[in-house]
Amino acid sequence: MCESLYDFAKNLDVDLILFDNVWHREDSITTEFVHFNKEDYKQDFNNLIFDYKLIKDKIFSGYFGVIWTKFYKSAFIKEKNIHFPSHKLYNDIEFHIKSIILAKNISYCPRIFYHYNKSDHESLQTSYRGKKEAMVFYDVAVGIRDFLSEQNLMEELKIDFLDFTFENFILKLTEMSKDFKQDYFLKIKSFFESMGIYPNDFDKY
Repeated sequence: MCESLYDFAKNLDVDLILFDNVWHREDSITTEFVHFNKEDYKQDFNNLIFDYKLIKDKIFSGYFGVIWTKFYKSAFIKEKNIHFPSHKLYNDIEFHIKSIILAKNISYCPRIFYHYNKSDHESLQTSYRGKKEAMVFYDVAVGIRDFLSEQNLMEELKIDFLDFTFENFILKLTEMSKDFKQDYFLKIKSFFESMGIYPNDFDKY
């Protein structure tokens, strides 16, 4: 895997490479997540170089917005000062979004290199589900909001970003313990108000 991706990256001199993955579930069901459907994209991926505009649908995707389907050029990460925030949870979301948007040269290696064993056992994320710690997604959303504004991309990506944040806020608010639900609701409300979005505006989006 590493040798193939390294050679691929050196040949095209890119900032990062996307590659495919497959999820293995305990019920023996497997699901492949392929970045590009080859029937829809008649491309020579051995020589294709692009930026985030080609993959806007993957920037805020829960299935493709993960760091373990990417191969990063370390010099690019250092130059752009991309790092993981100190959040206990969801600290890879900002890293993914920033790296995808800031990368000028992205390529795609159409091979499955990562096998993800999806179990029902408790993970760090599920252990905090419904607890106060899960409210940290608010900080994640604020970090991404500020980044998009700094890059002058909010207008271009606003609908996708709102859809992403609203879906995740609703899910986490639904799971949240009643002890913290009201506080979290008020944080969510303040987040959308900071973007100039109020209850009556949701019909527009």
